[in-house]
Amino acid sequence: RGLSQVLVLGMAMTVGGSVKVEEACWTRTSPCCSCDKRASLLLHRAPLRGGAGKEQYQILVSARIRPMVGRAATVEGKSVVLPLHQRLKLIQSSESCSPLEAKRLLWESRGGKEDPWQDAEISEREESMSTTRSGGFQPNEADRKVEACMLWVQEGKNGSVLMCCPGSGVRKFALDHVLGEKSTQAEVYETSGQPFIDHFLEGKDACIMAYGQTGSGKTYTMFGPEDGQFDSFKYSECSGVVPRAIDQIFKAKERFARMGQGALEYSLSMVEVYGDEIIDLLGEEEEVGAKKRGLSYTSVLRGQGSKVVENFDECARLLQVGSQRKTSAETAMNLKSSRAHTIIVLHQCRTTAHEASERLTSKNVLCLVDLGGAEQVSKSVLASGSRHIANKGSRLQEAVYINLGLLALKNCVRSLVNQDPYVPYSNSKLTLLLRRALGGNCLTSVIVTCACENQNAAETIESLRFGEAVSSVNNTIVNSSLTAASEALQELEAEIAATEEAIRLKERWEVVDSQRPSESLMTDIDAGIETVTTTRVVGAEEERKHLEHLLLRRHILTGAK
Repeated sequence: RGLSQVLVLGMAMTVGGSVKVEEACWTRTSPCCSCDKRASLLLHRAPLRGGAGKEQYQILVSARIRPMVGRAATVEGKSVVLPLHQRLKLIQSSESCSPLEAKRLLWESRGGKEDPWQDAEISEREESMSTTRSGGFQPNEADRKVEACMLWVQEGKNGSVLMCCPGSGVRKFALDHVLGEKSTQAEVYETSGQPFIDHFLEGKDACIMAYGQTGSGKTYTMFGPEDGQFDSFKYSECSGVVPRAIDQIFKAKERFARMGQGALEYSLSMVEVYGDEIIDLLGEEEEVGAKKRGLSYTSVLRGQGSKVVENFDECARLLQVGSQRKTSAETAMNLKSSRAHTIIVLHQCRTTAHEASERLTSKNVLCLVDLGGAEQVSKSVLASGSRHIANKGSRLQEAVYINLGLLALKNCVRSLVNQDPYVPYSNSKLTLLLRRALGGNCLTSVIVTCACENQNAAETIESLRFGEAVSSVNNTIVNSSLTAASEALQELEAEIAATEEAIRLKERWEVVDSQRPSESLMTDIDAGIETVTTTRVVGAEEERKHLEHLLLRRHILTGAK
């Protein structure tokens, strides 16, 4: 699959008379593509269908390839051999030859003196037996185990990553955007962050999450170097998605107020999911490392206990406190590895002026997620020579916690893709927190971070498979809360006007005679009762009750009398 796009790879595999994929070829990338303009990214995918104020969007998935770095798990590398049928296809495509000619070229490249296929008139049974006889043709390279590796990266919009997968050979993973080893933080934010912050500012829920193997660059992508060190904001080219998003949001807040359009108010929560506990990283405790445990996912999503933030500096200070309280440790894969799933929740309350001094208010949520690294247990523990070897048990337990949360996440994605009637969100606190992002009224971006080293290729394949699966999830996006409130108010005003007109047409004055005790001091028997003639409005009693109900609804919606 996709072999026509890898002719260069096919040529590289036959250099020097060898069909092995040498290490120098594993991370070849196509020329870097320039980032797409913001306008084209804002509608990252056309809606699948619309109507009645609703549109369905697929989750946008980007892959970011981390450059090769010195510190990586030390796993003995093995030579990589593609399955025989795929090697023949590659030779056939690159040499424009027939299948028989491709077989001859392959045999000659291995130093064979005779063509082992020249007498291929034997039955299947005879053929299977002939490969086990001593002497004659031996399976050699053709039947060797296929090892995982990264073969090719096609960067840019609608890019792809070509992997060699055990059991299936060459496998192409097509994604919405692929960012190569030389991609900058600004390019990542422009493609996978900024369009979703724009939607958030418009009143829609949004989520940006990073997924990948431990040590593949998730925290760097989301925060920047050293967890983003939010220095009252010394903005730099290395700033990650989180500081760039916060900067964009509070600049928009200033513009919004300056133009007299209304007000934007924000409150911030930062939690981590450690095992099956939700831990508040912004608690009132003064000392670093103190945490409030046992939060419910509903309280986090509703903003209970969140901190009001007025500007970037306040938000940056809180994020710095939360970053210092995160659970992190040294592992064999990373000097400072996040040992839990970190979720930042920013609540927006948007108030705009309306006619007749009425106000419209909408609320929406932004989630910024740095998932714990998917990892093999053998790569989670410390190296045997580490002075912290006593912490091996803790690292092992943390790896189990992380993988259980990610397994629950994958199960939910699988159910959503299959459109199962039941999605197991309740299997993990992580999936309960991400429920809205996965299958709700939310625009979601997933950044899959990939390590290109051969010893990490198996984990990279799993990460790309997750990205491929989650890209098939459809979220139904309704009109923003603000737009919906405006439309509801217009309908309400029209109904109020129609009810008032009905009252005007139906109501009439009616003369009523009633008797009541007389206030006269006369003592005769007839002096105790008197008849009183009055007038009253009748004919539209039900309409009056309905009008009162409509006015109450308008008061709740706008705060106006």
